[in-house]
Amino acid sequence: MCSSLSPPALRSSPQRQTRPLPHKSSLILPFSNPPRYAVLLHPPRHTVFSHTPALAQHYRVICPDQITFGGKSEPSSKPVTGIGDYTLWLEQILSALGVETDTKCHLMGLSYGAWQSLAIAREIPERVASVIMLDPSETFIKMDGGIAWRGMRDFMLFPSRKTYKRFFDWMGGNYESPAADLWLEHMLDVIEHGSIGMFDIPQHRIYSRDDLNSLAMPVLILAGGKPIIYKSPERFAAAAQSALPHAQIIIVPDTGHSLNVEKAPEVNTLILNFLAQIPSTPTSLSAPTQ
Repeated sequence: MCSSLSPPALRSSPQRQTRPLPHKSSLILPFSNPPRYAVLLHPPRHTVFSHTPALAQHYRVICPDQITFGGKSEPSSKPVTGIGDYTLWLEQILSALGVETDTKCHLMGLSYGAWQSLAIAREIPERVASVIMLDPSETFIKMDGGIAWRGMRDFMLFPSRKTYKRFFDWMGGNYESPAADLWLEHMLDVIEHGSIGMFDIPQHRIYSRDDLNSLAMPVLILAGGKPIIYKSPERFAAAAQSALPHAQIIIVPDTGHSLNVEKAPEVNTLILNFLAQIPSTPTSLSAPTQ
């Protein structure tokens, strides 16, 4: 089902506590039971999710600092060569947190992290309660909105903090706000001081319906309504629906690739409404391993 929707805003989030974890991850613990888990996978050079506080009202939110991304974690001598490495890494994090092997988590990602969420769900569907994809890059069709030549110009031919900012301003549909500016400055710091490039990580794979036949869990796909990474968001939505007929697909009007920042309250509400329709799965939390 593909639609366009603008829901009401969310209320502010309650107090919560954050615990540091292996791999420089964070676990945000809400004061609600039983524990339910949401794992947020950020894209390259990001570590920020604007909807974490809203999710933390209802879920135990795991925000791992991804291996290889942006040089934020300690570099490893073993490169990540495929999605199997990411799957093993995520399972190790869940084990370290004491999340039982029969517990299902909600996976959510933005951009490359959205593709990664779906790819991991294909590997370990028994661990995934649902998949939430925020403006996924590629995954269903090639990006055709000019991102390739813009990326080459701003990151390879004339690399500087100014050209990086120009690229991400375009990606975000030239949206401006104090929160977005802070998010962008953080991202630029990661780019300047990070040690891992885009081609040092596994590249996207475009999936067909046959590739995704084994996925039965609910899937929500939110796409930006502006023609940024895709010339036609509607064409992207149609390709996603063809590959995942049971997915709920929503085009968020007047947003670019950073729709989670541009319309955070609306996106938060769409996510929580989607999760509220999913029956609770048995969960348990044992003492984290040392």
